[in-house]
Amino acid sequence: MIVMAFSLFKTSFVAILVCCAQCFISCSKDLASTSMDDTQEASWVSFRINLPEPLNNVSVGKSTRAAANGVSDANNGDTYVGNAGDNGINHLLVGIYNAQGECVHGFYVFPNDVIGGSFQRNPIQVKAKALKPGHYTVFAAANPTTELKNLIDHRRPLSELTSAASTQTVNRLASRQIVMMCSQEMSTLLESRIKSTKPAAEEVPVPITLERAVAKVFVNPKANQTITAPNAAGGTAQMVNFYLTGLNSQMYFLRRPAQAIKTNGTVNSDAVLYAEDDKTPQINRYSIDPNMEPLSGAALNAQLSFNNGEVSTGGWEDDKGLFAPENTVNADNQTARQLTHAVVCLKYIPKYLPANTNSWAYYKGAYMTLAQLREKIQQAKLHNTTDASMEMPSGWKEDVERMGDRINNISESARSFEMNNLKFYQNGYNYYYVPIRHFDDRQQPKLGAYGRYGVVRNHLYKINITSVLAPGSPIEGEPSDEPVDQIPTYISANITVKPWTEVRLAPFALE
Repeated sequence: MIVMAFSLFKTSFVAILVCCAQCFISCSKDLASTSMDDTQEASWVSFRINLPEPLNNVSVGKSTRAAANGVSDANNGDTYVGNAGDNGINHLLVGIYNAQGECVHGFYVFPNDVIGGSFQRNPIQVKAKALKPGHYTVFAAANPTTELKNLIDHRRPLSELTSAASTQTVNRLASRQIVMMCSQEMSTLLESRIKSTKPAAEEVPVPITLERAVAKVFVNPKANQTITAPNAAGGTAQMVNFYLTGLNSQMYFLRRPAQAIKTNGTVNSDAVLYAEDDKTPQINRYSIDPNMEPLSGAALNAQLSFNNGEVSTGGWEDDKGLFAPENTVNADNQTARQLTHAVVCLKYIPKYLPANTNSWAYYKGAYMTLAQLREKIQQAKLHNTTDASMEMPSGWKEDVERMGDRINNISESARSFEMNNLKFYQNGYNYYYVPIRHFDDRQQPKLGAYGRYGVVRNHLYKINITSVLAPGSPIEGEPSDEPVDQIPTYISANITVKPWTEVRLAPFALE
């Protein structure tokens, strides 16, 4: 668990186009390939597709362990199962590549192509397929996008697949109905696994492990639940909703391994890193994506989406999580603008205002109800008043003059605004930007260290808002170019990061 404070600065998913059988009437289920049909003397190979979550023997939406660390969360255990959309398989796509890196066999897999005739089991074993003897590498995907399907075709090089970056928005990669999954890594198909008969091949299937191509983010508490505000401002805060911003529109289909943590760091030294291998625990892994290097201007706007449109009312329920594509950066590139954030909207009423206050204003430490704001504006327009005589912070009279007619006749229905040091919060709505942490303060406690921030595929990021430290922003703005660890803090949260299949808790605090 990561305990940190975060600062202010600035998702209805469109369902993925799910391919049905009709999509494939015009094309062969087996793409053009060097495979052999059943009428020829053939050799055979079978595949065992390991899915990232159990689809049976575990109740969907429930954990295999009880809640931990005082968080009343059914999903806070060793295994997060998720809902049917997180685990659903419409069809599979398998690509087989020869030693020269050419796709020699690509085929779709539907329920009637697997042993047992159903995808509702884990692992999924594909019935034996005809294949000429040889050494191959294999890639597989579940619920692939059209973009990925086009890469797995006869004679297309493997280099295209491994270097290709998806240009799909998160809405095309995942929805509440279905999620794209891809191979964790290329699987080796040794010639010894290619057998002379179908039964022999099905006794020694080639294992392929899939992982979800996206992450999932939760924010707690849920709407209308109260959050404490123990700081000097005090008062009450209630959850309204949250959405994600800074969503990556480019990510590699095949996850690119990055430097992993070998030895945890300290507040004064970075963690010791090494090149990830197949034995590296998932909790110590990071990833490489097209967004690792600094971006700016048009390139940044083209690659990151700052308002996806999907909004959640919060809470730990499966359907309250929002999907996020992988978004990782170099250590010196952890700026607010290039990272993925949860934008949390709270209805916050400071203790200096009556409990029944709705809209209110803030000016350099002074809190005002709407009626008080109007009064102070009118007083500032009189010639014989001073900031001191109005009991207002220095600069008030001058700032009112600068704002002029723009602040006349402010009503309860007036839109929130921020100008000339004056912040107006319609309905008390405050926005807080929570950058998503990856490595926690046990692994990377040093500010600005590699991997402290980022979103890695097939992980859960669970943000639990614990307290409000100060007013947030009254408006939804743009994130800044500052290093995220240098931005002032206004909200506290615990972040639990875990692979989609195992718990990851680290009870270390910054405060």
